[in-house]
Amino acid sequence: ISVFMFLTFVTRQQKRRAEELWKKKKKVKSQNTLEEKMKVMILHGSRQTGEMIRWRLGDDFERKIKKALDNNNLKFDYPDAPHQTKNGLSWTSGDLSVSLASVAQETDIVVGFSSGASMALALAGAGRVKRAAIIASPPSRPGLEDWGVNAKTISLPILVVVGAKDELIKPNESINTVRAVSSEAQVYQHPKGHCLPVRASDLQAYTRFLSKALEDKSISRTNKIKQIEITTPEIEDEAEALEAIFSEDFLRRSMNIFQVTLTREGKSKSLSLPLFLIAHLPPNYPNEGRPHYTIETRMNGLEFPHAASVALRSAADQAFVCGEPAVYSAVLACNDLLRDQGISEVRESIVEEEGITEQIEQSDDMSQIQAAVTQLELEALWRAARSKLDEEIMHESNSSTNLHKQLKTRGYWKLSVGIVGKPSVGKSTLFNAVTRSTGAKTAAYPFTTIDPNIREALYAMPVECEPIPIEDHLKKQTLAFGRDAHGRRLMPVLLKDVAGLVPGAYRGLGKGNRFLNDLCDTDALLHVVDASGETDENGEQRSADIGSQNLRDEVIWVREELHRWIVGNVAAKFNSVVRLAKHSIELAQERLRSLFGGYHCSPGLIDRALVLAGLDKMAIVSWTAMDLHRLVAFFLEMRFPTVIALNKCDRPGARERVLEFLQDKSRYCPAVPCSASIDALLVRDRTQQKIQYLDAATEIIELETNAPSIKPARNYFTQWKQSAGTLDALSLAVSRARPRYVFVVSDLDTLEGALAKRYHEIGQSKNIGPLADCIPLHPNASVNDVFHALKSLGLGGDFVRAEALDRTLSLRRVVKRHERIDENTCVIRIATNKKSHWQSSYHSSTTT
Repeated sequence: ISVFMFLTFVTRQQKRRAEELWKKKKKVKSQNTLEEKMKVMILHGSRQTGEMIRWRLGDDFERKIKKALDNNNLKFDYPDAPHQTKNGLSWTSGDLSVSLASVAQETDIVVGFSSGASMALALAGAGRVKRAAIIASPPSRPGLEDWGVNAKTISLPILVVVGAKDELIKPNESINTVRAVSSEAQVYQHPKGHCLPVRASDLQAYTRFLSKALEDKSISRTNKIKQIEITTPEIEDEAEALEAIFSEDFLRRSMNIFQVTLTREGKSKSLSLPLFLIAHLPPNYPNEGRPHYTIETRMNGLEFPHAASVALRSAADQAFVCGEPAVYSAVLACNDLLRDQGISEVRESIVEEEGITEQIEQSDDMSQIQAAVTQLELEALWRAARSKLDEEIMHESNSSTNLHKQLKTRGYWKLSVGIVGKPSVGKSTLFNAVTRSTGAKTAAYPFTTIDPNIREALYAMPVECEPIPIEDHLKKQTLAFGRDAHGRRLMPVLLKDVAGLVPGAYRGLGKGNRFLNDLCDTDALLHVVDASGETDENGEQRSADIGSQNLRDEVIWVREELHRWIVGNVAAKFNSVVRLAKHSIELAQERLRSLFGGYHCSPGLIDRALVLAGLDKMAIVSWTAMDLHRLVAFFLEMRFPTVIALNKCDRPGARERVLEFLQDKSRYCPAVPCSASIDALLVRDRTQQKIQYLDAATEIIELETNAPSIKPARNYFTQWKQSAGTLDALSLAVSRARPRYVFVVSDLDTLEGALAKRYHEIGQSKNIGPLADCIPLHPNASVNDVFHALKSLGLGGDFVRAEALDRTLSLRRVVKRHERIDENTCVIRIATNKKSHWQSSYHSSTTT
């Protein structure tokens, strides 16, 4: 019946009548708009700064003001008051001309709190506020005329915000102050104290006032410049037909935007709220232009996932036939999809359309994907990945869109390193050496470790990350973990020792995937290799001396296990990505990112790996198995940077093998010779006070004769001319993860550590002295991340301001709260406030 009505309505007679109706209507109506730039100035109160009030108001304040005024081009400004007092910054404690000169010449809207409210009135009285003002808790100023504000001189719309429990400035005082100079002042009273509240009801009051104020000024509420919207007879015909067919389910939002309510019958009858298909029709529709469809609903992402929206839009797009009305066909296509499959199945419908399932079994196809590249080709991919990434890092500082900005990683970094390798290469011995413990079992048989050993270890922070000159402060410092023999600061890192890998672990052989999964939450890998050649690939003792057999095979096959493990996991579900790409590139890219989500990485890392690998994500359907291996090679290098620990260098024949390996410049990652057994002996004897020994040293002081570590350690030092090497290997692995370090102080002159007072209060003496407190951060961290890290360590109060020094300790500057940490913010001081009694009740009842 609906189809018959539709065809009948577009007969020649009805078409002629529609043309006559169309000629009587306006041909031009606003649709697309350009937003006028508007300025909003926020003035803080005493004991505050611009940054502080911005943080207290929160992001919702700006977002909801923009939404209420329907203008995303609002520019918010948070200036600092120019006058410094013993209680902080102030607008009213000095020369008015200085205060007026410290802010912009004009603003559209001004919001002032406390003393900032007085400043806002002064700006309004001087004619520098064009649209409206919100004045919160202004103090009584008998001499307001000295500020240029005389009785009843302000005709600007003003909203006075007062607190019913304000003990500092009584509500009546604030109201009388404003109404003495403005006859248009309105009053909004909230139940709190001396504050500018931003609860939902408060924001609603502010936005309602601003919207009405702009309308009263004969200005459009949305404050927009109108452009032209053109309609056509074809669009008018289709609108009348749709209205006749769908009746109340059809809504014409504007001349060229139609809304139709979709069905909730069949398998979609359980939907709690309706779905709307929105059709945006271009001026040349339907002869040339295609309609653009969107799906709108008030359901949350769990009940109506994004994938379902993409599927419905795809169904609507496929119903288009050039030259014919398309909206009716699009609605029928969406309704059929909803009625027959429902929301729970609508995403899978895209894949099932061609008989494809999300999950495929390990089959000949999987074997072909793994066999598509040889070991030599994998080596070439790994070297290419490392070379490209090193090149990217080298040019990062000169690039406006560098690697870490795109990875979107930030915040305080609790670093972790995973130890990998075949069985019986000394992983647990190395674990005991760098964690200064004997907790991990060690033995000369495979799979000594079953469950992963996890413990805090120490690594050495590079000297080049410390301020210059650090030597001037060394004698005054007391560090929790001290420094090594080279003067490097020792820092904590979480170390995870997993079971050994055997050939075919990615297919589940040995302890297989279980132990590979244990590595997913680590930031870098330390690959331990038996440099002596005394164990085979399964960890068994060799029966014959293999002499100078190349180490490359052992190094490569463990890396290959990790690579093929990831390739196997991704390839098992990659078919679904290809199928989705045929319908929606957006959904295919989302699916591709999700395949790597189990490795604890951000979606930005996958996007960046695609760019560095030179792969076109728009052409996923044409990717080959080699392309997939190339993507995994770049991902592996970015997500799990690796260092090789050439262990057992104290064993006979190891030196020749290691020197030969180190001369090979084609290896995919750096390597460090070491002897975990000697370092473990040194740690044990030092703990038992038999020797004095600094980490990474090549000298030992005997406190007891015949200490077990003396002879083997000195022989090793003499032969290798270096320390036992385990600390160097772990430190290099951490540095390859590229954390950024910042030194937090309480005073930029004395450089006293920021947490010294906190340690004194709890009776600890660690980290005392200049530059004593150092925090590792993700590369894209901000000053705000440093503040939150300090709060987690016991620093109290709210953020007020921050100052920083560069690495040379010569460039001193004020830094903003959201400013990124870089080489010019090596040392930072964050000032916080203590809440006054009249603020305590407010802050205890809000999370702003």
